Amino acid sequence: MIKKQIPLRIILSVLALLFALFYVGFQLARLATDTGVMQDMFIKHSEVQLEDSQYNSIAKGITKYLKGESEKVDFEGEESLSLSEKETLHLEDVRKLVDTGLGLIWYMGGIGFFFLLLFIINKIKLFKISTETVEFAFVVGFGIFLILIAATALFVYLDFDTAFTKFHELLFDNDRWLLSPEKDLLIQLMPTSFFSGYIALFAKRHLPLILCLLMACFAFIFQKKEVKNAE
Repeated sequence: MIKKQIPLRIILSVLALLFALFYVGFQLARLATDTGVMQDMFIKHSEVQLEDSQYNSIAKGITKYLKGESEKVDFEGEESLSLSEKETLHLEDVRKLVDTGLGLIWYMGGIGFFFLLLFIINKIKLFKISTETVEFAFVVGFGIFLILIAATALFVYLDFDTAFTKFHELLFDNDRWLLSPEKDLLIQLMPTSFFSGYIALFAKRHLPLILCLLMACFAFIFQKKEVKNAE
């Protein structure tokens, strides 16, 4: 039985890992389009001092654009504030990333539907899926995910500036993200502390879920050891 289900174990493990990675990408995209969060980050981290109402107008203009609700970045009522062509082009690149991130929910739904289909097939006994196979897929898939999260978190914690640069080089195939702190409004509004604030907020919101996954993985591992010892 175990040998016969090795391919299924591998498939389920990969799907569990992909589901977790897609979830992170989707949630990051949602966070990037949250007007209230962006405004709060501007107030806390912006290097250019503006009124709260101005921060609100900028946050609305950027998040509406990133969500595809507007075809251009428009800071309503703030004619004195504008972005350069390079800044606008960079936001266009960011918008493509956000579109991709928000679109990941369809892939998550597809994986979830596949898991549901397997559950039904197992329930009506068309094909027997062992408990060990499910536990293996959970531990391996989410275990690899947790290792990746831990490694990324450690990298960011130890050297945020390098991590910031590397992620931009990975995500963008041009140098439009290399803005000038002296003249570009976008980077003045969003210094590195702005992004570290976003990461801290994301971690705070999802830490309970991460801990639950970690405890579930350990529970499956130790439960299996206890069963083996009992035998």
